[in-house]
Amino acid sequence: MPRFFGEFLIATGEIDNPRLQEALGLCHQVNLRLGDLAIRESWMDEEQIEEVLKRQRSVDRRFGEIAVAMEYLTESQLQTLVHQRSASHLYIGEALVQLDYLTRSSLEELLDQYKAEVASFAEQNQAPVEISRIRIAALTLEALPRICSRMARLQTLNRWGPEWFDDPTLANRRWLAVEGGDHLVIGIAASDQLAEQIAAAMLMCELDELQPADVDDALGEFLNLVVGSAKNKAAEDGDQFRLSPTLTDNFPTEGFGLYLVTNHGPCCVVFQTVPPSE
Repeated sequence: MPRFFGEFLIATGEIDNPRLQEALGLCHQVNLRLGDLAIRESWMDEEQIEEVLKRQRSVDRRFGEIAVAMEYLTESQLQTLVHQRSASHLYIGEALVQLDYLTRSSLEELLDQYKAEVASFAEQNQAPVEISRIRIAALTLEALPRICSRMARLQTLNRWGPEWFDDPTLANRRWLAVEGGDHLVIGIAASDQLAEQIAAAMLMCELDELQPADVDDALGEFLNLVVGSAKNKAAEDGDQFRLSPTLTDNFPTEGFGLYLVTNHGPCCVVFQTVPPSE
């Protein structure tokens, strides 16, 4: 099972969970988003930030790209903000060093061990040939981690496997059908915690403001955003696909499952090939 660096450190006995949470909190304080930095520079206000985020809910584009297109930022201002964010970014290992929970030399050694573990896992976890050959599926796999990171600050690690078939914790499920050069069903099954995190991000609200129907609808909207991004990318090369509305009933029970571990709980993205409709 893939694991994040912090989990790796706990498993090796280098730190405990309270120290990990303290370091994560420090990272959260330091690692500001572009919108936060733009407000700090007085280049954007809260209302403009909200408008850009609303737009980002329907298109697979970076925050800065949208802000420039809406003329809230100039290209020069955007590059300044990107540089600020990159220069000040704090990784979890660096945070642990700052807090004196790891030494610099031990961090470097542990990072080498962790990178070797991740590389070994990646070599054994390639996408099934049946999926990698389907263009819309391959493009969906490219878009998924990018949109997870932008929309909900989700870190993701994944592996292909059958766990989703009998995992009762992945109770929040939405799927849609794709027709065109290829015909398949793509679904997402998420834990309660992850589905709520996605819903809060999509609806731009706090977790305690969510209603049960919000979670189901937002998960479908998220799936449509990911697969819709793949559809738009394919259209640039002349490949046309049609997407059905997202549905809950009759979730696919066959096919290939990409099991994702995130910092807010697990989910599985399912790909099932189907015969062309008449």
